[in-house]
Amino acid sequence: MGRPFPTTVPAGVRGLLACLVTAAATACGDRPPTLVVTEEPPLAAPVRAQAQARPRTEGLSERDKIERLAAWVEASGRVFLRGRRETTAGEFADVMRETYAAHDDIRTAREFVERVGRPGPDGRPVRVRLPNGTEVDVRTYLHDALDRIEAGLPPDGGVHASDPTPPRERAATDADIVDLLARIERSGRTFLVPQRSGPPKRLDAAAFADMLTKKWHFLGADVHDVGTFIDEIAAEPFGVFSPYLVQLEDGRTVPVADWLRTVTTAAAPR
Repeated sequence: MGRPFPTTVPAGVRGLLACLVTAAATACGDRPPTLVVTEEPPLAAPVRAQAQARPRTEGLSERDKIERLAAWVEASGRVFLRGRRETTAGEFADVMRETYAAHDDIRTAREFVERVGRPGPDGRPVRVRLPNGTEVDVRTYLHDALDRIEAGLPPDGGVHASDPTPPRERAATDADIVDLLARIERSGRTFLVPQRSGPPKRLDAAAFADMLTKKWHFLGADVHDVGTFIDEIAAEPFGVFSPYLVQLEDGRTVPVADWLRTVTTAAAPR
């Protein structure tokens, strides 16, 4: 009996290949070799495009991601709040490492984020204080940080980037972005935010503007102009390859980024 040999071939030529192998072996007076064929379906076009465009992070294990996340938090300089107690970034990074070491059932970095951000006995979520004084759920903060790590973006990601621009000068350069956020809030539109799984989340104009504001403050410290804000903050969520959408008066939905570019140059589409 011939020695099995594996190969990967398209399904359409599998039968022809098997016939040729059988015919050749029969002509030689021997039993046909065993043919082991595995099918490998092509990637769907959107998935293939994402795989080509997105930086490859397959080499990172879940443990690597968690270790990077802890180091990223440690360097952030943020203040973390557990109940009524304030915790420094270094102390909270130690809590993260201790939590991971103490729980063998944590399988993924996403599970780890949910575990380390679990509300305390008082029912209050663990929070992180941003430079503008806003406090956000640490799980939202860490999931967004993990999105950047998995996307192969620099680990600082703008969340704790140092900005040498004096506050008053930065306020002046950011005035157009603040104005754009105010226009979003006053628009009265409904916005659709894509999720990692399940249907998109519907937000009213005020909630969507608030979400973009928070995202800008802790993921876009180096974003100072409207064009960059639209492309990097208002286009799509990190790690989800679908755009934010806005619903117009006629019921149509269009990408928020396209709508905002129109808002900055003329009246918004109706």
